Amino acid sequence: MATEIYKTTLGILNEALGDIQKSLFESGAAVFNNDFFNIAFTVSIAYLGYLIMFQKLKTDESVYKLIWLIIIFTLVKSILYQETFYKFFIEIINAPANTLIQLLSDLVVSANSNANLENIVENLFNSLSNIHNIIYDKGSWDEWAPFLYATLLYICGSFLIIAILLFSAFSVFLAKTVLALAPFVLIFLLWRKTEYIFFNWLRLYVSLSLYPAMTILLGSVCYAVAEYMKRVSSGLSEGGYDAVIGICIIMVLIALGMFKIPNIINQIIGSANEGSSLSSGLGTMSAGAAMLSTVSKLSLAKFVGEGAGKAIGRGLEKGFDKGVAKSADSVKKMWTKYK
Repeated sequence: MATEIYKTTLGILNEALGDIQKSLFESGAAVFNNDFFNIAFTVSIAYLGYLIMFQKLKTDESVYKLIWLIIIFTLVKSILYQETFYKFFIEIINAPANTLIQLLSDLVVSANSNANLENIVENLFNSLSNIHNIIYDKGSWDEWAPFLYATLLYICGSFLIIAILLFSAFSVFLAKTVLALAPFVLIFLLWRKTEYIFFNWLRLYVSLSLYPAMTILLGSVCYAVAEYMKRVSSGLSEGGYDAVIGICIIMVLIALGMFKIPNIINQIIGSANEGSSLSSGLGTMSAGAAMLSTVSKLSLAKFVGEGAGKAIGRGLEKGFDKGVAKSADSVKKMWTKYK
């Protein structure tokens, strides 16, 4: 059953997420909760109080920087003090994303009560299996066309189901994994030269958090495709596979539309980092390879051209010298003869 696929996927990812969060908490607590750091942190607070009390700081900016440092380290130590605090902090930060997902899910379900992601995957898988089996049963040793149509349909349907799971369950897993790094990334707010690391991390988290919401909006279309496959399967006994080709095209288009979600979200949040899309990495690699190939070709052509030019120049130069020498000898002989 597709429901088992969806629930099993969520269960595996949630179990892996729990292990990742626990490992990150333990590693962070080992750094920020050890005795040396606690003593250094206490001494820093006492020293800051001494400087402020006796007005040893000449500028207000220095005071603000020290206070900001104390606030950041206090926040990080509070988060990593206990694992429950760590998980509670993650849930608070993730609350807006959960609210948006729930809001859009309720919006889609209000239009169609069965259009949640779990039912969509289940209905899509059942309809796909049903129509695949009907077409496959019509094939034989003499008639190979049903086997080809059934295989094509199964590939396209599997591609769509994988896209749904990728941009829903797996995107939530990635977003929470990135969010689990929050205590470590907060430290980069202390220095201006490293602030960009924190803001890039924040954009990445927001981008991943919006993937499931956009997938939910496309879910109603997937549910309509599943219902259409049910109607098509009831009439396949009469023959004809035009509707099957149409279903394959629709499923591929929806899946490709889901793979454009990262680009759409990058435009929404104002990020110019196209590398966050799932497919732009290959595009970047191919573009880089093409550029390097072009440069190498141009460099080789330039090298060959320069070598050929030098060779031709030397040849012309030698030929010109020989021609001048022969002309001089001829003139000299004619002058001697004339005299």
